Amino acid sequence: MTKLSPRVLGIALIISLAINLFVVGIFAVGYFSHGPRHSSYSGGPFPHWSARRSLDRDGRKKVDAIWREAHPALRERVRAMRKARREVRRQLRADALDKKALDASYIELRDRTVAARGALKDVFTKIAVTLNAEQRRDYFKRRFRHRYRRRPRME
Repeated sequence: MTKLSPRVLGIALIISLAINLFVVGIFAVGYFSHGPRHSSYSGGPFPHWSARRSLDRDGRKKVDAIWREAHPALRERVRAMRKARREVRRQLRADALDKKALDASYIELRDRTVAARGALKDVFTKIAVTLNAEQRRDYFKRRFRHRYRRRPRME
């Protein structure tokens, strides 16, 4: 049996400590941080790619065709909404606040947001009409539930 020097043992202890902290950090981040918390009624992102996995091949083809058709219009509306949001931010950060311009920017942002959400609603409606009841339930189940609930509901 070889005798290890204190220096080698110290280095091994530091490496072991670093690895343990890394592993504990991964679990802590997974437990305490879940990204944005979107409830079932919020306007959060729709997990399309995970939702489409719940469909059979025919259902995926239908849904993908609808998304492909709607994507350019959705992209343009979201870009317009982001542009309006940047304008509101610019107005708020300006040295001299122009209340009328800020009000107009907020109105523009509201209109662009309503237009983007309306386009998304149209896509969801088209998908809901296209899929049969079982496919529709499986596809939308991922969106309209609380994604980060750790404890069972209190009844």
